[in-house]
Amino acid sequence: MTGTKKISLSRLKKNFGKIIRSCTPPVIQKIFGPPRQPADLPSEIPTPEPDVEFLIPAVEPSSIWPEFDQVEITMLSSQIRRHLWAMPENELMVLAALSKILKPKNVFEFGTFTGASTLAMATNTPENTRIHTLDIPPQNRRSHRTGVGSDIPFDFEIGQCFKSTPWEKKIEIHTCDAKSFDAGPFRRQMDLIFVDADHTYSFVRNDTEKALEMIAPGGVILWHDYRWDDESPECAGVTRRVNEFHEEFGNCTEIQGTRFAIYQSPTAEEREVAA
Repeated sequence: MTGTKKISLSRLKKNFGKIIRSCTPPVIQKIFGPPRQPADLPSEIPTPEPDVEFLIPAVEPSSIWPEFDQVEITMLSSQIRRHLWAMPENELMVLAALSKILKPKNVFEFGTFTGASTLAMATNTPENTRIHTLDIPPQNRRSHRTGVGSDIPFDFEIGQCFKSTPWEKKIEIHTCDAKSFDAGPFRRQMDLIFVDADHTYSFVRNDTEKALEMIAPGGVILWHDYRWDDESPECAGVTRRVNEFHEEFGNCTEIQGTRFAIYQSPTAEEREVAA
């Protein structure tokens, strides 16, 4: 019937949880997790994406990098997941392993948040690796028109996981809206680019276009949340953009057992042969 919308049981549970949180005293919220956006603040519930499919092939990481299953990585207790928006530990381990294998000299990350993923890359790359990470300024969080609706948290410190660690010196934080970020100074310099900011299609498209501008020959673009469940429909923006990217450039794969999608850029030699 036109105009009706099915609401899943999981969605009802999620909404019920929001009601419970709104009735919870702030001191209790502080113990069990960051407070949610108050109901009277402006928010934008995303328009559902058209149905999208997970079209790119899914592969075991060891089929791309044979050493993957044996690589030793470094993880810190500050990376333990304390927020639903934070990346779970198994995916942080995959990100750390890829960083160790790829040994990038220059890294760019869209979406710092608390910096657990930034730290995973910093602790598992060479000492001279330079990591640039981008997030919106704290004062702009309440006005940012995001694709994740009213769940955006406001009280986190950008990069709090890597602050005051020995790896902080490898990291430079950039604070601005991704759409106004000038990728020109980093053109063709980045060996690893991690896209994990606003998952609305327009933002993922922006971040992907800037990643293409910044990627070095033979470099890698890694997207998070290519795969998602019915509680995270805004992630369809990632899926849609990666599918489009794969149609245009090819060479994209989903890393099996994770929500990562990865693209490996041709090396300079491969481009010469193709030409």
